[in-house]
Amino acid sequence: LFVDQHIADERIIYEKLRKQMKQESVPSQGLLLPITMELSPTQALVSEIAIGMLSSIGFDIEPFGGNTIIIRAIPSIIQRGDIKQMIIDLIERTTDSYDKLDSLELQNELLITTACHSSVQAGDNISDSEALNLIKELFKSEQPFLCPHGRPIIVRMKRSELDEKFQRR
Repeated sequence: LFVDQHIADERIIYEKLRKQMKQESVPSQGLLLPITMELSPTQALVSEIAIGMLSSIGFDIEPFGGNTIIIRAIPSIIQRGDIKQMIIDLIERTTDSYDKLDSLELQNELLITTACHSSVQAGDNISDSEALNLIKELFKSEQPFLCPHGRPIIVRMKRSELDEKFQRR
C-alpha cells in the first residue's frame, strides 16, 4: 500500500474542521504577532466577504485601513503552512467561486483550501511515529480513501506490478 501523506493529512484536517464548524466550536489560536497584509484593490473588496466566512472556521481577520487586513487569530488545528499565502488563496477562492456556488458550497471550498495549506506537504520528511499517527488518524475519518477533492489517498500495488515498474521481470 502507498499512502499520499499530503492528502491523508488534508482529509484528517478537513474532517476535523468541518465537524468543529458544524458544532460552531472551531477553536482559534491568537497570534503573538498579528500579521498585516496589503491586498490588491480587488482582493480587498472580496476580503470583506471572505472575512465573514473565515470567521466561522476560526480565523480572526479585520480590515486595517486602505487595502490592508490584519490577521489576529487562526484555527488552532493549523500547525504549519504559510499563513499569508493561505489567506491570499482563500480570498482568491472566494473571488473565483462567489458567483458560482451557494454559501455552503463556498464555505466547504474554504475548508478544503485551509486543510490543504495546513497539511503535511508531499515530500516533507515525517518521522515513523508521525507516519503511524497519520495512518491511525486517517482510518478514524469518515472517508479514509479519498481526499476532499476526490483523489485517492491510498493506492494498492501488487509486488509483481512494483517489480515490473522497476523492470525486475
